[in-house]
Amino acid sequence: MNQEKIGKFIYECRKEKKLSQRELAEKLKVSDRSISNWENAKNMPDLSLFKPLCEILDITVNDLMSGEKVEKEDYQEKFEENMVNVVSKASKKNKGLNIFLWTYLIIISIILIFLLSTICLNFEFTQPYDENNMQIVSDDTNEYLSFYSSFSGTVNFVTRNYIENNQNIGLIFINYQSSILNLLTKDKNSVIDKDNLKCGNTIDLRPANLPLNYKVYYTDIKLSEISNASEKELENIIKKSHLMYENNNELLRN
Repeated sequence: MNQEKIGKFIYECRKEKKLSQRELAEKLKVSDRSISNWENAKNMPDLSLFKPLCEILDITVNDLMSGEKVEKEDYQEKFEENMVNVVSKASKKNKGLNIFLWTYLIIISIILIFLLSTICLNFEFTQPYDENNMQIVSDDTNEYLSFYSSFSGTVNFVTRNYIENNQNIGLIFINYQSSILNLLTKDKNSVIDKDNLKCGNTIDLRPANLPLNYKVYYTDIKLSEISNASEKELENIIKKSHLMYENNNELLRN
């Protein structure tokens, strides 16, 4: 369909009917600006207006779509031509819409994948015990303990008093929270250098308010569960945990 030709045809038919743009607009219940836009080929009438417009201008829909009055002998040929043009135009419009929708969906998907990846990579969880990458040491006064690891993370700990062999001893349970990103960026061959502990990340564990005798365990059990555990439950927790240090400066591993 030739939009410019159709616009000129609407103008000519309106003039033949001696209608102003405003009068035609009132009959169709649209604005006179709409009539002006049709006649200046800025846009086409809505499909729902084709029939009432044609009735007012005393033309056929085929005439309107052709932009001229169609002779009877050419009517079928013009009709088929107009139908092909309408379908072709709609197909191009839908194709453009589909490209837009697919582009939009791809962009949204990329953003979502990025956000989910960032969240997953930075999600922290308790690391399993690794004797090559985890170590407890104390200072000379035995007042401070430090936890070392060859990859970054966060140390959490909880303390408990415990009766063992009729002696009151202190227990320090620790776990190490780290993210997938930290593990991926860690050197696979990296281990704690026992002769040079500067290589590790450290945090001070102060055994304040604990008996002189105390032990440090690494555990993957929730620390809140340990805090509220009964004496019997604490015994089972000890069995499932890894003894890393006793206050006689002897380093132990399971």
